[in-house]
Amino acid sequence: MEDPDYNWKPKNRPQSTIALNFMSELDDLFRLDGSLDTLDKTVHEKKQAVTTQTQELEALEAQLRAAEERLNQAKGTSPPRRRDSQHQTPIQDVFSAQ
Repeated sequence: MEDPDYNWKPKNRPQSTIALNFMSELDDLFRLDGSLDTLDKTVHEKKQAVTTQTQELEALEAQLRAAEERLNQAKGTSPPRRRDSQHQTPIQDVFSAQ
């Protein structure tokens, strides 16, 4: 069977305003008028952004896991004690003179 549109050629006649508007809307909707190179570049840039953001997320997750480990270790041990030089002595009998 032969393709019925094989020998079809467009006629050089003016199109109606409605047809031109419809064609423009379709082009805007499906981005048919944009070049394939522009679309490929946009897709590549978005893939790079996703890859970068994924790497940043993985780094943040690793930092979070490390912080959680340190927190769990700190919970298991007593808090660090102050040195004697940092120890404050209470003031006695401040209010008893009144």
